[in-house]
Amino acid sequence: MLADGSELPADLVVLGLGVRPRSSLAAASGLELGPSGGIRTDEQLRVRRAGQVLPNVYAAGDCTEVWHRVLERPVHLPLGTHANKQSRVAGITIGGGQATFAGAIGTAITGFWAGRTASRSRSVVRV
Repeated sequence: MLADGSELPADLVVLGLGVRPRSSLAAASGLELGPSGGIRTDEQLRVRRAGQVLPNVYAAGDCTEVWHRVLERPVHLPLGTHANKQSRVAGITIGGGQATFAGAIGTAITGFWAGRTASRSRSVVRV
């Protein structure tokens, strides 16, 4: 549906959406941001300010940069799998354990399903 309320017919719609980290609060607090605008962390997800690691301040998820293990540089890679792993590392570390997030290789696998319901039957087909 378009802004004027009209619709465009389509059999398939593919979206490519850009995502930027929302790190303005971190920047205003003096925390280091990387080139992508994501919060820069160490392998235990601790943040830095003025070149110093802050021992009890952590960042994880889409607001951070991650080390890209193939490109060998920090990138903003907003994927749920990485955010989940980062939050586990931060939680383990906060709890006194030892964990690190070594980075990502930038892959994602997504499944798509088409579904239909009828009065007497239901079917879901994996595409």
